[in-house]
Amino acid sequence: MIRFAFLLILCGVALPLMAHAADPMRAPMVATWTGPPEVRAGQTIVVKLEIGRTIINKLPLDVTMTVPEGVEIIGKSLPKTIVDGKSKLIRHTLKLQLKRVPTTDLVATVAVQGQAYGVTANAVYRFGRPPPKLPDPAQGQRDIKVNGRSFGPAIPLN
Repeated sequence: MIRFAFLLILCGVALPLMAHAADPMRAPMVATWTGPPEVRAGQTIVVKLEIGRTIINKLPLDVTMTVPEGVEIIGKSLPKTIVDGKSKLIRHTLKLQLKRVPTTDLVATVAVQGQAYGVTANAVYRFGRPPPKLPDPAQGQRDIKVNGRSFGPAIPLN
């Protein structure tokens, strides 16, 4: 197998599965926003998008962005397509003018599609709002029992 993989590498063939051999639990691509922990209306802020990937190739990364109402991009926006065959970590910076404090998130969706695989990563910036909380499964829910075995309280999915 190693000789075969070495031969394919010499021929310039990408081996996405080999990239995961060292760390099989890592996601193939992760996107995150970083920005100020608190914001206020009228403020100009800088947010940074980082795209980390384990598979480095020349496939284009398609980027779409959802900008909430009351937020204006100042200057250069994110590119719609990124082609970078060298970097594990790709960074982009945005300058945003806040007409009011948004009640929804700034979302960047990064997707890559190959012949045999596809990956999508979402980055969310909440403008200082706390992250959403999952419902507490213990509040007022009955235990789920199957064949006499208890699996604990149900989690409401509404």
